[in-house]
Amino acid sequence: MALAQAECFAGRCSIIAAVPEGPLRERFAACGATIAPAPSLPTWEVSAVRWALQLLRSCADAFRLARLIRRRKVDAVLTSSTVLLAPVLAARLARIPSFAHAREWPTTRSGKAVFWLQRHCADVVVAISAGVAARFAGGGRARIVCIPDGITAAEGARSPAALTTPLRLCVIGSLTGGDGKGQHRAVEALAHLGSLGLDSTLSVVGPVLDEAYAERVRDTARRLGVSDRVELTGSVDDVPALLRDHDALLFCSSQGADVTPLVLMEALVEERPVVATDVGSVAEVLLDGECGAVVAAEDPAAMAAAVVALAADPKAARAQARRGAERVRRDYDRQAGLERLWGEIVAEKTAGDSAQVPPSLIRFSDDHPRDSMAHVDR
Repeated sequence: MALAQAECFAGRCSIIAAVPEGPLRERFAACGATIAPAPSLPTWEVSAVRWALQLLRSCADAFRLARLIRRRKVDAVLTSSTVLLAPVLAARLARIPSFAHAREWPTTRSGKAVFWLQRHCADVVVAISAGVAARFAGGGRARIVCIPDGITAAEGARSPAALTTPLRLCVIGSLTGGDGKGQHRAVEALAHLGSLGLDSTLSVVGPVLDEAYAERVRDTARRLGVSDRVELTGSVDDVPALLRDHDALLFCSSQGADVTPLVLMEALVEERPVVATDVGSVAEVLLDGECGAVVAAEDPAAMAAAVVALAADPKAARAQARRGAERVRRDYDRQAGLERLWGEIVAEKTAGDSAQVPPSLIRFSDDHPRDSMAHVDR
């Protein structure tokens, strides 16, 4: 999403991107200048000492960024995550507007502290859902606006899901440390489906970023006797094509791992039924079950029961997916969201300024792999 913003705004202003080394840095560089990333604050549970040290790092880095902002005559600062506090503090030191994207769902004291700091330090907090926006209630200087993240959904009819046996299920997401994305729970749901008499297979799609967790997924399949029906595919280049080759998407994240996952939207625009855990703002995206089945988090049996319901009434499942496709195109269009964000930037910049557009925008990207965020400076 940060890269989409940089690419969209590069034709309207000059960009300075503070991003870490990684596969996207080259594309950020094509939008403008790149600089060293800012430190991030932990949102997971850490010791008070470590959290305080990271806060001190952020405060110290704010002076570096403030000098850069003044030297390059930056007009606005945009972060792609609440974990990036240094850019917001730098903007205040340089007396220019700051926009902090809120794409997290804090469940720990650390995460809630980060939200508190942004509420009291940023000029504008851009929440990606109404649920996230509600977590900034309680006062503070920041103005809260809700602009959902979205996708670019091509128009046109899709082939409906077959929903015939064996049912082809998929779960999509990086296999990372811990079990936030919950791919092993998708394997457990597959085993439940077998006990319920529904023949099905599961594709576990996504890069293996933590081999220990990938082995846990494989071991779960072996232990439950479904190894022959589970495939770890690794990364794929064409997600829409992969979705069309499957009957339904399972989304198994635990609370705090996701807010409004784009993969739900990608599945729905391909008119593939979705069974998702009730975490973050998932129910908000799926309209509490109107556009997809919502089940309790960390409950593979409930997920299996929802899949059985899809298979038992394919007509209703396809209608649900079509409603979801219509909702994504209407409410989660990426370009529409980018235009709304640009309008907010211009409005904030010109509130006390006669300029029509900010000539310079700075965007920052988090250097921590668990909470990757970007921020661009123009």
